[in-house]
Amino acid sequence: MFACDQDNASSVAVGPTTVAWSYDTSPGDFIVADCSTSGCAQTPTTVTSGTTGANIIAVDSNNVYFNLQNYALLGCPISGPCTNGTLYAKTSLVLGLAVDAQSVYWADTTAGTVNKCPIIGCGTSPTVLASGQNLPGQLVVDATDVYWSPNNSGLLRCALTGCGGQPTTLATGAVMGFAIDSTSAYWNTGSGVMTCNLASCTPKPFSIIDAAPFASDGSFVYLTQSTAILKCPVGDCSAPTSLVTTTNSGPLTGAALGASDVFFSLRSMSSPATAILGIPK
Repeated sequence: MFACDQDNASSVAVGPTTVAWSYDTSPGDFIVADCSTSGCAQTPTTVTSGTTGANIIAVDSNNVYFNLQNYALLGCPISGPCTNGTLYAKTSLVLGLAVDAQSVYWADTTAGTVNKCPIIGCGTSPTVLASGQNLPGQLVVDATDVYWSPNNSGLLRCALTGCGGQPTTLATGAVMGFAIDSTSAYWNTGSGVMTCNLASCTPKPFSIIDAAPFASDGSFVYLTQSTAILKCPVGDCSAPTSLVTTTNSGPLTGAALGASDVFFSLRSMSSPATAILGIPK
């Protein structure tokens, strides 16, 4: 266990050496915290507190990135406390956030844009990779592209260097969570999981289970249900392995894949108290 009593924690992110999350002490009053992926004796670092709506998190080797709802997107050192974070944008509502070695990427749901900014900052002038997106949400980056789903409908892709505002549609229909690895995409349709090759996306069934893919390491796909974390070999999901089952406790409210572990938040059945946990992948 990395931390307990992290009320209503719902966003978990992991970097090379750090797992980060946000939780609230009162409605709308969020704390951003982190811990070494090797543990912190259940004494996490408080990066910042008293923030409004900091419920979308990303993390890299040096910083934690988070939204301040109806205000801004910030980056702060993982060592905390955050006294003067890097401003990436004045933005309305972020529902997708990712980072690579050079840039921060986010989906601004209110503006309907997918954006990019160097880690060192860009003031309030990010690069707009795509506009006119209907409620863009979950966002994932790999070595060459950024992927997102507009309003949980369809799966789109744009090169990290830009796509002239014309993203490629990989899949249509419902997308209730997705994962990307070096060769394939996996997404939940609400009644099962589909997959396709990124080079030429012809969707085909991957699993009949109703579970949301959240990561793939190229060997296994990792999926969540409200009471379970599952994994399947990338070539066959007919008999998924259960990593976590929470039928005797509350729901899973977030999950992220690290180099050797899966990190997740688990809420109590009778209170908002939430624990941050890890399990070997």
